[in-house]
Amino acid sequence: MHGNVSEWCSDWFDSDYYQNGPTVDPRGPARGEQHVLRGASWKDEGEYARAAFRYNRPGDEARNDYGVRVVLESRGGRG
Repeated sequence: MHGNVSEWCSDWFDSDYYQNGPTVDPRGPARGEQHVLRGASWKDEGEYARAAFRYNRPGDEARNDYGVRVVLESRGGRG
């Protein structure tokens, strides 16, 4: 998964949030001006290709190395 595209997150960006926010399941601030991207894309250096790497960009910025992760939640049934 790492190295394909940087992943858009729904969290708003705040450079001090992890220092001042909750230590369990931090979800980011309620508001902001820019969203969080995590990881790295095929354009970036390999050292950034990890989920812990995060940075901020305006939500309306479109590039061919930004993307999203599509998730389908299983609701029981066959596993």
